[in-house]
Amino acid sequence: MLAGTQVNDLTPSEMHASLARSSALVGNAEGTMHHLDHISQALSGNPAFAAQVAEIRELLESEDLGDAAHELKDLVGGAHEEKHNEPEGHGH
Repeated sequence: MLAGTQVNDLTPSEMHASLARSSALVGNAEGTMHHLDHISQALSGNPAFAAQVAEIRELLESEDLGDAAHELKDLVGGAHEEKHNEPEGHGH
C-alpha cells in the first residue's frame, strides 16, 4: 500500500501518518481523520505532535485538504522518530 516504503522500519504512527496524507491527497477527509485518531492516541504524550495534529484537524475541518496533506508530510517525518512503543493489537 505504501510503495517505496521500507516496511521493517515503519512505526505504526508513521504508517498512519502516511495513510492520512494519502487520504488527504485524494480528498478523503473522513479517512484522514480516522488515521489522525490513531496518531493522536499513539503520540498523545508529545506536546509538539499533539499541536501538529490539532493544526491538521483544523485544516481538515475548514476543508483545506491540500494544506493538511502538506502538514501531514512533516508529520510523517516526525513520526519516523517515534520509538517503537505503540501497544500491539490496536486494530490496524
